[in-house]
Amino acid sequence: MVMSSVKASQGMNPIFLNKKEKFMRKFFTKALMGVAAAGMLATSAEAKTFTAVVSGKLSNSATFGGDQVPVTLSANDVIIIGAGITVDMDQDIIINDASSSVSVLLGGTLQSSGSNYMAMTNGSLTGSGTIDVDSIMLAVQSGINFTGNMTARAMTMSNATINSAIDVTVNEALYVMNGTSTFTQGTLKLSNSNTTDIIIDGGMLDIQSGATADLTTSYNVMYVGSSSTGGVELTGSGLQMIDINVGNSNNVTLDNDLVVTGNLSLTSGTLVLNGNNLTFNSTSSFDATANGMISSTSGSDITILAASSLTGSLMFDGTNNTVDDFTINFGNSSSEVMIGSDVMVAGTLDLQSGRINIGANDIQVMSTGSISGGSANSYIITGVNGSLSLDIAANADETFFVGTEDDFAPAVIKSNGAAYADLSVGVNADVMSQGTFGYNVDDKESVVNTTWFVENSASANVDIDMELWWSSNMEVNSFDRTKAYVSHYVNGSWDATASANAMTQTNGMFSIERKGVKSLSPFAVFDDNTSLSVGEVATTNDVQVYPNPATDEINISYNGTATATAEVYNLAGSLVKSANVVNGENTISLNGLNSGIYYIRLAADGATSTHKFVKR
Repeated sequence: MVMSSVKASQGMNPIFLNKKEKFMRKFFTKALMGVAAAGMLATSAEAKTFTAVVSGKLSNSATFGGDQVPVTLSANDVIIIGAGITVDMDQDIIINDASSSVSVLLGGTLQSSGSNYMAMTNGSLTGSGTIDVDSIMLAVQSGINFTGNMTARAMTMSNATINSAIDVTVNEALYVMNGTSTFTQGTLKLSNSNTTDIIIDGGMLDIQSGATADLTTSYNVMYVGSSSTGGVELTGSGLQMIDINVGNSNNVTLDNDLVVTGNLSLTSGTLVLNGNNLTFNSTSSFDATANGMISSTSGSDITILAASSLTGSLMFDGTNNTVDDFTINFGNSSSEVMIGSDVMVAGTLDLQSGRINIGANDIQVMSTGSISGGSANSYIITGVNGSLSLDIAANADETFFVGTEDDFAPAVIKSNGAAYADLSVGVNADVMSQGTFGYNVDDKESVVNTTWFVENSASANVDIDMELWWSSNMEVNSFDRTKAYVSHYVNGSWDATASANAMTQTNGMFSIERKGVKSLSPFAVFDDNTSLSVGEVATTNDVQVYPNPATDEINISYNGTATATAEVYNLAGSLVKSANVVNGENTISLNGLNSGIYYIRLAADGATSTHKFVKR
C-alpha cells in the first residue's frame, strides 16, 4: 500500500508499518484481556496510595518511597506524581477499577522511552501535568479529568469519552473502534513531524462544539474491519490518503461532504455518500478494486477536478447509482475517469474538460436532468455495448457527446413528432460487415471508420432525423466526403441512400444527416464508392457458395471475367484463409479451421459479396 511506503520512509515503529487491521484488533483485544485478567488477580490486594518521592522508573520501589507499583491497580489504588517529579513508565499501567486512579499533578511528568502502554477501562485520570508515553488505550465513558498535556505515539479509543480540557497529541496512529469516541472538551492534535494515521474500525470519532480537532498537519485515514461513519477525520486540511477496506458487506457512511486531496482507495466495501458531495480536487487520485463501490442518490454531487486521469474505476451500487450533478473538469482534455457500472444523472451532466469512459455500461441523463458543455475536449467514451442515454422531447433535438478512445464522434438526434424516453447512442471504432460482427469493412472500403449504435425501447416505431459527426482523421481508404451518406444496417445488410456533400462544422468536423429514420440498429457513414451495399456481387447472382454446412472444403461458383479475391473470416473478424477465384468452379480447403460460423468475402471489379457458412 502507498501508506506503508510513506511510513517506512519516515522510520516509523514497525507496529504501524503494514497497517494490518487484523493485527491492530488483536493488539487492542489482547490489551483489554490483559486488563481484565490482571484486575481479577488484583482484587484481593490491599489498597495503596503510591506517591512518587523522587524521579525514577515506575518499576523501581525507591521511586515511591519503597512501595512497589503493580501493573494493574486494585480497588482504591492511587498513583500520584507531583510537581518536579518525572517517572519513567517502564512497565504497563492498567486502570480498570472504578476507585483506582492515576494523578499527574502540575509540574509532574509521566513518560516512557519503551513500548509500554497505559490502558484505562474504568477509574480516573486526573491532574494537569505532562503525560508523554508510547501507547494509551481508553475505553471509558467518564473519568478523564486530566487537563494537562497528553502525548502518545499511538492512541486507541473504544467507545470512550474525553470530557476535560486536555491537550492530546498523537504522533503515529489514532485507532478508533467499537462505537463513538467523543471529545466534549479539549484539543486533539496530530504530529507535525510526520504523517499520522487515523484508523477507524467500526467506530466514529466525534469532536463536539466544546472541543477542537487540529487536523492541519499531514495525516491518512483508514477504515478497516466493519461498518463505520466517516466524520471529522475526513474534514481536515492535512488529509492525504483515504483507504476504505471494510469488507464487501460493510459500509463507510459519510457524515459530511468529502473533498479528496490525496488518494482515495476503495479496496472493499461501499462508500455511502448519504446525501453528501464527493469532490476530487486538483491533487487527487483514485484507486479501486471490483469490491469497492459507491452508493449515491440524487442528493449527492460528484465533481472531478483532478489534474490527470483517475486510474481506478468508479463502481456504483446497482440499486443506489444516481447522482445529482456530475461534473468533469480535468486539468487536461486527454484525461479520463472510468465508470464500472451503470449510473444515472438526475441533475446536470457537465462536460468541461476530459472524458468519461463508460465501457460497456450506460450513463443515463434522467428526465429531471440535462447535459451541458460537451466537445472534442470533453465527451463520453463508449465501449462495446456502452452508451449515453437522453430523453428527447417531441419535435426537439439532443446532441449525444460520444466518441471512442481516439475520436470524438457525436450524434444529433431530432424527434419528428413523438417524445422518446431513454434513447441511447454508443460509438465503436471500425465498421463490421454484419453490423456487429463479421470482417472489418474499413480495412479496405472508403468509409468513416466508426459505427454508431442507436437504441430505444420503441426501436421499431420511431421517426427521427439523425446527423452523424466525424473528423478527417476518421476517414479511410480515400473516403470522399463530397458524396457521403448515412448507411443503416437493416435486414441483414448495409443499405444505401442518396449521397450529399458533408457539412463542415465550425470546429473543423464534418457531418451528414439522414432524415426519416424509422428503425434503429447500427449506422455508419459511407460514400458512393463504398461497395459493401448496393454494389454487392451477391445481388447479381454471380456467386454461389456451397455446401452449407461444409466439412472439409467450400465450393465457390463464380460467373465473372475478372479474377476475384476470396477471404474467409471468423466471427472475431480475423482473416483465416484467402485465395484467388476465377470464372467457373473453385474450391477452398477448410483444413485447420475449427467448427463454427465463418464468412467468405469476395471482391472483384470494385464490387464485393459476403456469404455466411458453417464449418462442421
